[in-house]
Amino acid sequence: MTKSDAMQVITEWEDICLAAAEGQPGILKKMAATLASGALQALAAEQQDECMVNFHLAIEDWDKNDISGDAGGVLLAAMALGWDSPVLREHYAQLSKTVFARYGNPAGLAEVMQFRDENVSVAKIYSRWQMLCQTKVGAYCYDAAFGTGKITAIDNLANEVTVNLDRKRVMNLRNFLDNIILVRKPSQLHSLLEDRTMPATNKQEFLAGLQADLLSAAPLPENGLQKILVPDFFSTVDLLDSQPGEESGTGQHS
Repeated sequence: MTKSDAMQVITEWEDICLAAAEGQPGILKKMAATLASGALQALAAEQQDECMVNFHLAIEDWDKNDISGDAGGVLLAAMALGWDSPVLREHYAQLSKTVFARYGNPAGLAEVMQFRDENVSVAKIYSRWQMLCQTKVGAYCYDAAFGTGKITAIDNLANEVTVNLDRKRVMNLRNFLDNIILVRKPSQLHSLLEDRTMPATNKQEFLAGLQADLLSAAPLPENGLQKILVPDFFSTVDLLDSQPGEESGTGQHS
C-alpha cells in the first residue's frame, strides 16, 4: 500500500469513527464492512494502532449491557481482526450472551471462551466462537484419536458436548472447540456423509470443494478430509478419480 493510499484509508476510517460516535444512522454497517474489507489490515502496525484508538473513541459510549444488531456486527468484525483491549474483551463477552443466548450458563460460557484471560489471544477466542456457531446436534465431527462421529447432545448448562465416535463420549465444551474438526451443517459434506454416495465422475474436483465445509480452531491437518471419510464412510478407492475407459462406481455403501 502506498503512503497516499494509507492516508486515505486512515482518513476515511477517522470519518467513520466520528460519525459512529455521533450516532449517525446506518454508519455501523459501513464500519463493519470497512473492518471486514482488509483495508485496515494492510496498514503498518503503528497505523493500525491509530485506527484502533479511533475505534475505541467511537464505541466508548456504547451500553455494554445492550450490544446487538449492527453493533454486534461491528464487534464480530473487530474480533475477526484480532483487535484486543480490556474494553473490547468486555464487549465481546457481552455480545456472546446475545449470540449464544441458548446457553443457560453465561458465566460458564465466558470461562470456556476465556474472554478475560489476557494470555489467550482474541484470534483464539474468535476461532472458538466460529466453532461454537456450528456446534449443533446432528453435525458430524472428527477427533484425531477416535475418528468420525456425530454430535448427539449439547448440555447448555454444564457446557458439555456428547459425541458418538468410537463410542459415546462426553467432552467439556472448551476441549471440544479446541480439538475437534467440525463439519458444517447444512453443507455438501454433511449431505455426503449422510448419503454415503460419491459422484461417478470428477471426484477430485468434488472433494476439493468440500474443504470449505470443514471448520477447526486449529490448523486443519494434511489430508483432513480423507481422514474424516476413510475408512468409516468410504474406501480409498472411492475417493480416486475414475480412470479413462474404466467403469465408475457410485461409492454406495450399505
